[in-house]
Amino acid sequence: MSWRVVLALLLAPPAAAETEVEIGPTFLAQEFAHSGTLILTERVAGKYDFTIGHISEQLVQTCPRLDCIQRIDRNLYVGAGRFWSRRRLEFGLSANYFGAVSRVSGSHLMVGAMIGYRVCDRLSIRVRHYSNAGHNSPDCDCGAYCGCGYNLGQDAITLAVRF
Repeated sequence: MSWRVVLALLLAPPAAAETEVEIGPTFLAQEFAHSGTLILTERVAGKYDFTIGHISEQLVQTCPRLDCIQRIDRNLYVGAGRFWSRRRLEFGLSANYFGAVSRVSGSHLMVGAMIGYRVCDRLSIRVRHYSNAGHNSPDCDCGAYCGCGYNLGQDAITLAVRF
């Protein structure tokens, strides 16, 4: 595929129902988790999102010492939500079901919030946050420095391409 075909696809106006692919790094409590996320979204009627997402395995430092690393398994999730666009800004809220419960998620059900900037008709940069607002905190056995009794929430910075 030549660069002209790719450029034409990126600059063409999107259809009424849009399919998006997002990819980017993930963070936990503002700390890079050495992982990434892949999100597939179907936008319907210009205001509803249906998503399927994958977050890769994450590494979290659980105490000031460098040897306190906790592995958090990959997580798959699905979600449905509502989004709003105002000029180049995008906002969204969603309800999400995460397949695994960990120190990151705390529960299967999480609320998602998104803010983005639409670079062009086919490209956006977004910040996403998933949280259960501390409703359910996971148990953990990692010592005094772990910070047990709260969950971290999940953050991601993504680049979205619309088709």
